[in-house]
Amino acid sequence: SVAKSYPQFVPFLRYNKKGEPTIDWKDEHALIQLCTALSHFYYGLVLRLPSDRLCPALVQRANYIHWIADLTGSPINPFFTPESFLARQKQQNETQVIEDQSSSSSSSSSSSDQN
Repeated sequence: SVAKSYPQFVPFLRYNKKGEPTIDWKDEHALIQLCTALSHFYYGLVLRLPSDRLCPALVQRANYIHWIADLTGSPINPFFTPESFLARQKQQNETQVIEDQSSSSSSSSSSSDQN
């Protein structure tokens, strides 16, 4: 389900003799995509990890996320799902469209008031 929520990860998947998904652990690009996909899947984060830098293990990144959440008092949702993230994005986009329509209608009415 990680691959379904983050399609960029799919080309890096391989299947072992038992048919279980895995990656080439020596491929630095696969490791970057794994870290990015898991961060997106579990935390809703969109990471941009440069390919010319070391990629820390996700466990270290998760520790940072939880540490920042503790500092800011923000709860970490252990039941986060990609579907809930997509639903929030859709709601934010719809809100933005409504705000854009409101601002454009108010600016066009103010310009017609000036004429």
